[in-house]
Amino acid sequence: MLLFQWDGPNSWDKYFTINLTRQLSYLDDNDEYDSMKQLCMALQFDPKLVSLESGNFWCENNDVASFLSKALNSDAVTGINGLMIISIEWELENV
Repeated sequence: MLLFQWDGPNSWDKYFTINLTRQLSYLDDNDEYDSMKQLCMALQFDPKLVSLESGNFWCENNDVASFLSKALNSDAVTGINGLMIISIEWELENV
């Protein structure tokens, strides 16, 4: 699964954040579900420079080309165009 989302600022994040999350499922030696992990990348921006409603969407039907086009043309990406990224955070976690 692939998720594109944006929001902020809020109680857990003082920045306006754009996040891309990929969920990865792992199988055991018998091809049975074993575990899942999430790889998340968060781009943080000065919230005083961005005024957008939060939103998100998933990659549907494994159509990555449409997902990429939708993300690049989203209000979130056009809203931060030309702004300096304050930080980039990566996280890999068990789900």
